[in-house]
Amino acid sequence: MNIRYLAAALPVLLTMGMLGGCSAPDRAPSSSPSNAPLATAVSPSFPALAVGDVLTAEQATGIAPGEVAFEMNDGTHVLVRTDTALPESVKVDIAAPVAAEFTGNDVPVRIVEELQNAQSRVDATGRHAIIVFRVMSMRAPVWQASRPALKAAGDHERAGYSSEAGATAAATAYIAAQDNPSIWDLIDAVP
Repeated sequence: MNIRYLAAALPVLLTMGMLGGCSAPDRAPSSSPSNAPLATAVSPSFPALAVGDVLTAEQATGIAPGEVAFEMNDGTHVLVRTDTALPESVKVDIAAPVAAEFTGNDVPVRIVEELQNAQSRVDATGRHAIIVFRVMSMRAPVWQASRPALKAAGDHERAGYSSEAGATAAATAYIAAQDNPSIWDLIDAVP
């Protein structure tokens, strides 16, 4: 055997020999905490992580397909799975700018900008969502559901609902009518 190959293989062989001593003993496990079962794995890349957990920088860059390191407004990253409902913390984070109380002459423009931003953030999760929000008309508050639900309900884009329940019902009906409603989330952005 060539000396070069033996020298390269020696560390691997030594490590394998040392790990052989790490096999499970032939006796029953003790009841010490170190033998307690681990939490159910959710992330194939980092088994101890669950949807909604805050990620380290290393974890945020090493996640598996179907997982997203969603960036929160504060710059932290949270684990999201495309096949699992958005965690409440992510919904609240997406909704916060839309739920802000807007005043002034540029309210319609600002609401549209915040809804577009919120929709971009939803898209980044790999999921779909309807956002229920409130706007103040000249006479009274009006609740709305983001555009797909409005159009599906046959309402004009500027139409609204007289209650949050009406907007939520339209959004819920739209989600239920989809081919795969499990990939949709309802985000409540009503302050």
